[in-house]
Amino acid sequence: MVREVRKGSLSEIENRELQLKLYSLEAFDNDRLSDADIEEILNNAINRLPERCREIFIMSRLQNLRYKEIAEKLNVSPNTVENQIVIALRKLKEDLKDYFPLFVFII
Repeated sequence: MVREVRKGSLSEIENRELQLKLYSLEAFDNDRLSDADIEEILNNAINRLPERCREIFIMSRLQNLRYKEIAEKLNVSPNTVENQIVIALRKLKEDLKDYFPLFVFII
């Protein structure tokens, strides 16, 4: 019984968090930014990443290379590539949270 109550409470908390995120998405007015503005903001955020992190992020997300391919090209381990992607996504999430609630929600 305790387990069911706990599970129900966690589910309720998750539902509330999701509702808050969805509400913030509805409240966000992306009509204020043109496509060029959005592209510039994204490029600036990517350019603020540390050099190696940025290089790996671009190879993975923009050039669609697999972690193993990136690792071979850069002579690093696939784990290093994965760690750098995690760092890049974390930094981008933080950097873009005020501009793109949807971007943060999806990542």
